[in-house]
Amino acid sequence: MPKSRFKITTDCANCLVKIQLYPSQIKERNYCSHACFYDLRRKEAEDPLEKWVSQVDKTPGQGPNGECWIWTGSLNPTNYGVFCWPLKTHMGAHIASYILHTKDLNTKGFHICHRCDNPPCVNPAHLFKGTAQENVLDAYEKKRRDCGEKANSAKLTNIQAAEIITKRASGISAVSLAKEYGVAKGTINRVIRGKTFPNLPR
Repeated sequence: MPKSRFKITTDCANCLVKIQLYPSQIKERNYCSHACFYDLRRKEAEDPLEKWVSQVDKTPGQGPNGECWIWTGSLNPTNYGVFCWPLKTHMGAHIASYILHTKDLNTKGFHICHRCDNPPCVNPAHLFKGTAQENVLDAYEKKRRDCGEKANSAKLTNIQAAEIITKRASGISAVSLAKEYGVAKGTINRVIRGKTFPNLPR
């Protein structure tokens, strides 16, 4: 069907500026630009803190020390809360708690760890930001994982891992070390980065 030659004057739903559109383009809400469309979406978005608080149970006596705030919303298979940030994607409820209460938006590449070791807890006082190595080491210190050669998946001993760290620091390549110790290059890199044997000095 050919487009009408005549345009209709209407208002932008955000800035109220007059705009002209063909009848076939008229919708319940009309915008003068993409910028206005997204600006109105931001204005109308639900307050993330208000939405987050509505799914938190702060009843005293919960958790290992009785001070945990328990997430009452959706949980993932590992028992961590799931929060849908308005206009954004889903994230861990504990991660949202950390961002909302500390205003620290620099969480990319970091883990938000629990001091209380209680996955559904979202009490910001129980959370801290750490690297992948710090997160793993925290798990070992709390006996949630076996450390070093005691781990079921360990392919190296503590002595071998210490040797690898020293040799890699001296310039020997991961490929050469993998051949020397009969393991995959990825195994060597995990040792070097502290993802395995995090208790060893680097």
